[in-house]
Amino acid sequence: MKLRYGYNINGDYMNIVICDDNPIICEDISNYINNHFKCTVSIAANSAQLFDIIENSENKIDALILDIVLNESKNGIEIASSIHNKYPMIKVIFLTGYDDQYYSRIFSDFQPFGFVAKPVQYNILNFFLKKIQIELIRKNEHIEFTSDYKSHRLMAKDIVCVQSRKRICEISTETNVYSAYAKISDIEKQLPENFIRCHQSYIVNIEYIESTTGKHLILKNGDHIPVSRKYSNNVSTLLSLSS
Repeated sequence: MKLRYGYNINGDYMNIVICDDNPIICEDISNYINNHFKCTVSIAANSAQLFDIIENSENKIDALILDIVLNESKNGIEIASSIHNKYPMIKVIFLTGYDDQYYSRIFSDFQPFGFVAKPVQYNILNFFLKKIQIELIRKNEHIEFTSDYKSHRLMAKDIVCVQSRKRICEISTETNVYSAYAKISDIEKQLPENFIRCHQSYIVNIEYIESTTGKHLILKNGDHIPVSRKYSNNVSTLLSLSS
């Protein structure tokens, strides 16, 4: 199974796309978001414009606010499904004026981040965007540890994996390996939700997973990380939510 991930490097700053064929709705939502969040907001009137924005954005898109019913052959569910297959870390918030008419189709394909009914309920939209913002903040939090008698402070997003070797945890980034005198369980408590405990001795950052064979997680640097039976269900669940 091939996995694709990306992250926003700007802390709580969000990159958001709104896709609705009603320009007034797009403008109203954009104004609201810009007045309440640190963000960049792009507007698309159709799926072609939407894909163009996502594929050519300088930074990763964090959230997509998408109308379910668009004036084109594909509806929002089909468009979101295509986006999710290629960019699974984008949080999809559906706009709908049709209550639960489409819900069964949505949940059969993937798990959307939320729904906002039309006319737009801004308190609900605010709730979902704040949740996304909190996730971004957590991904950019730091962990602290001692290595070679020196104190270190690393951003969580820079950590590729953690391996426990007896009383020492090896904390790997793309450029360094730090040997910390700490329990892997204590390191785990400092890490955000995008880290997977896949083995008694390993924790892996989802962002750096290239693929999985079931018994191993294959990282982008080519390393093979074992998945033990004890943690296999947990790994499968977390990866299914992100893939």
